[in-house]
Amino acid sequence: MIKQFNKTRSKARSLFSYFFKQTYISILVFGTLSSTQAASPEYWETHKVAQENREPMRAYAHQYKSEKDALTGDFENADLQLLNGTWKFKWNKFWEESPKEFYKENFDVSSWDDIEVPSNWQMKGYGKPLYARVGYNDFDKDKFPAVDTPHGRPCAAYKRSFTYNSDWDGKQVFVHFDGVESAFQLWVNGKYVGYSEDSKSPAEFNLTTFLKAGENSIALRVFRFCDGSWLEDTDGFNMSGIFRDVWLFATPEVAIRDFFLKSDLDQQYQNADFSADIKVKNYSNNKSSEREIICSIAGLILTAKVPALKAGEEKKIHLKTFVKAPRKWSAEAPNLYTVLLRLKEDGKTKQITSTEFGFRKLEINDRTLMLNGQPYLQKGVNRVEHDPVNGHYITKERLEQELILMKKANINAIRTAHFPNNSEFYVLCNRYGFYVQDEANMESSEKRTQDPSWRAVHEERISRMIERDKNHPCVITWSMGNEAHPHENMAAMHRVSKRMDDTRPTAYHYQQEPAPYDIIAGGSHKGGKGRYFDHNTWVELGKQGVKKPYVRTEGMHAGGNSLGNFKETVEVMEKSPYISGLHIWDWVNQGILIKDEKGEYIGYGGDFGEINSGLTGCFDGIMLSDLSDFGEWTELAYCYQNADFEWSDSGKKSIKIINKNYFVSLNSFAGSWELLKDGVVVKSGDFKVPDVAPMTSAIIASPVDLSNCSNKNEWLINIYLNNKSDLVWAKAGYPVAKEQLIVSKFKFPTEKTSHSSGIKAVKNGNKTTFSGDSFSVSLNHATGLLENYQFNEKVLLEKGPKLNFWRPPTCNDAGSREKLNLNKYEGIWRSRAGLDKLEHKLISLEIEETKITAKHEISGNNNGRFITKSVMIITKDGQISFDYDIKPEGNKKFMNIPSLPKIGTQCELPKSIDNMTWYGKGPYHNYTDRSRSSFIGTFSKTVDEMYINYPYPQEYGNRTEIRWVSMTDKNGLGIKVNGSVPLETSVRNYSDENIENAKHTYELKKANVNFFNIDYAQCGVGNDSCGSNPPLPEYRLKNEPTKFSFTISPIK
Repeated sequence: MIKQFNKTRSKARSLFSYFFKQTYISILVFGTLSSTQAASPEYWETHKVAQENREPMRAYAHQYKSEKDALTGDFENADLQLLNGTWKFKWNKFWEESPKEFYKENFDVSSWDDIEVPSNWQMKGYGKPLYARVGYNDFDKDKFPAVDTPHGRPCAAYKRSFTYNSDWDGKQVFVHFDGVESAFQLWVNGKYVGYSEDSKSPAEFNLTTFLKAGENSIALRVFRFCDGSWLEDTDGFNMSGIFRDVWLFATPEVAIRDFFLKSDLDQQYQNADFSADIKVKNYSNNKSSEREIICSIAGLILTAKVPALKAGEEKKIHLKTFVKAPRKWSAEAPNLYTVLLRLKEDGKTKQITSTEFGFRKLEINDRTLMLNGQPYLQKGVNRVEHDPVNGHYITKERLEQELILMKKANINAIRTAHFPNNSEFYVLCNRYGFYVQDEANMESSEKRTQDPSWRAVHEERISRMIERDKNHPCVITWSMGNEAHPHENMAAMHRVSKRMDDTRPTAYHYQQEPAPYDIIAGGSHKGGKGRYFDHNTWVELGKQGVKKPYVRTEGMHAGGNSLGNFKETVEVMEKSPYISGLHIWDWVNQGILIKDEKGEYIGYGGDFGEINSGLTGCFDGIMLSDLSDFGEWTELAYCYQNADFEWSDSGKKSIKIINKNYFVSLNSFAGSWELLKDGVVVKSGDFKVPDVAPMTSAIIASPVDLSNCSNKNEWLINIYLNNKSDLVWAKAGYPVAKEQLIVSKFKFPTEKTSHSSGIKAVKNGNKTTFSGDSFSVSLNHATGLLENYQFNEKVLLEKGPKLNFWRPPTCNDAGSREKLNLNKYEGIWRSRAGLDKLEHKLISLEIEETKITAKHEISGNNNGRFITKSVMIITKDGQISFDYDIKPEGNKKFMNIPSLPKIGTQCELPKSIDNMTWYGKGPYHNYTDRSRSSFIGTFSKTVDEMYINYPYPQEYGNRTEIRWVSMTDKNGLGIKVNGSVPLETSVRNYSDENIENAKHTYELKKANVNFFNIDYAQCGVGNDSCGSNPPLPEYRLKNEPTKFSFTISPIK
């Protein structure tokens, strides 16, 4: 009876009923933890209760002891007491088994484990992380809205002691939890304080009446799942715990509780009207005296009287002023002003708080997003909070590292996928300069979005996010959530957003009615929700637009070895008046570091006992889990860069510089150049960058004297635009844009190798050995291939070259590496062509002095085959030329496959020959549709350095536009390959078969040889791991007659 009363009483309580509840709630609801003993559900099992006694959300800001500290706006200088560190910890698989009265002061927790806060307890060995991608982590839908899973209903008890700051005596003391997954109860000194859900937004509680002098205890019971988990079906690992910072802070009894800062620019976007709505609350039990508020900004001081307030009363004070010509905020020029707020009583300062503020104006002009009167583009990524070691806990060092890498990659926009990020993230985004699409913690099924009983929870989640983040200039859009279907509850979130904040647009990607959102966030097909579509659809969208501003909040799915044709994608956006942005899915791989008897490797969905596993869907980042680059980051940086260079005349005497910034001139940058002769830098220098206004261009004289550049050589100019001064994210000299300009092209050899005398041929059984000046090589009559190529009795090549049409499939080739999709490239290559198991049959073999002609039939499926002729000519100095003539035959299924994986050859080298030097595109691995950022030059790497640590092994390490490539040992002995056309190449110490069969890196086993690929061409990598965007036609490899040639020579 009393518990039923507890569940139905009004949220608005008198002071008496508040303390009455403290006594009974812990005994009757939280003392037993047994749902079988109660007639109504527990708080964490009903969506009708999302919190109890939690403070109203407020704008993120700190209290400071001095104006000097407040002007920094830094967390480190704030007047707060961190409760991070070691807590006592008790985990149970079922919440019913959790200790019943552990929060009491005399409860002995000394035998409990220790755990670090912040952390996810799964990353400390308690339970397992779960990755389902979609599908609620194996929730039992029959138990809705409670959560029951095959993994239990885990719960953990936390407890620690602390002594709070004695300087806070007489003040109101609050605790701030920046993030707890997924719900928790709170006690202080054995007394129940409150309850909170919404795992990705902060929760604050007033502890004033619970604290005592000296040592205090604080205890939490944290639930892995709650009814709110039905709204948090996000594409990421599910974990739990106190995973963000915890701290105490204090305010005076009459205090500034919250404030909302706004500005509006005039029609010329020069001057501004500034306003501040400041909420002052009397927390005491007595009527207050008058106070004074002082607001300082941009050298201006605003003041207002705060009238006497009744006990518990809150009043909003409105301040406004005119600001002449403030510096405007944008991602390109993130100009900030510190707003200092002071509350005085009788002339004495009682409270100091502050925040950083940016003057800027967001507008929609027809179907175009505008900032400060200018259209602008969001060149963005989706960012999920994830660390391979710490889980969802992101250290400040990791956060800063991520943002620095983003800025260096010319990323200017971040979507907080799919929940609000930690509070300090937004402070740094203000400073670094990012456009943030702030996304509510909302991803659920259709049932929740159309059920009126869930509407209040939807509205609360968007309103809490807005309240916290409303003062951040970086936040330019409120996003309703992700893949939560349409329907009225989502529309209600939009209406809440517009009521609370009329300065920012709303966004959501579903466009079925009701669809009141200001921005179409990607939904342009599949009934108005799809964001993954082919390039032709993107091109048409760029030409025609849609009925509202369009930002593709997910696209260019970067799973595995991918991000092909990204330059073409960005060019469509840059040229279209109707597209305002693109956010790649996603920023960083969401893998988890595992150390066990199999070794050290990155785990993914299915490695942790999931039933409905999302498998490798967590590996969609342009960065590996440890934030290392494998080529995609470099490509993105080039494609997103805000300046371009091109020759402006056919004589190559002048260069056109194009400024793609919207708000800054190029004269704030410095220029530099390098002159390359046959891949080697021979000269370098600097040049002055002219004052090129935003979105304009200028022509400068070439800074390089080309008069002595002979056409006999390949001459190239690398040109760079560099930061002129130190910035928060990069030192002076960092290149923000680059281009390689061709002066004269490489001359590939056209002469054919002729017969050579002075070579001895000795037949022994089914082999013929050719020998000359210090070299020998054998021909295998059964295979028609060369073997045992030696120089000075040292083996340089063990087998090959052997024609090869296969590559270990990428995530894009497969769609999903774990399950063969017959409509994706891998499925087509295997089922329709049998390219993974081609059979090589020697048809004929002719030997004419030193000329060898071998004909092969290389057979696949559907009567498909390649009829090949290989002509090899050996010269007395050991050079061997290879000419290949390839003709495919077969039925339509075989002949009409959209692309071959590759056309090339593979050799086996001794393990000691492990250093590759190449003249071509580099230094990162690159493919035909992902090579714009890879400039031509001369580079060297070892076989181990060529390895890309894809957590699900796949094709890696390719280099394109190869003029020549050598493989040598530590003494410089080896072979050199020269092509008659630009080749592609790679070297690995794992076999193709090993790579394609391995599901984790620990399954890769180094072979006794190195596999050296000398290829005519390889199919591009595309973006097909989610959706239907295979490599563009120009990057596919047609199944048609092909000829190519190269030579192999010994390096003495």
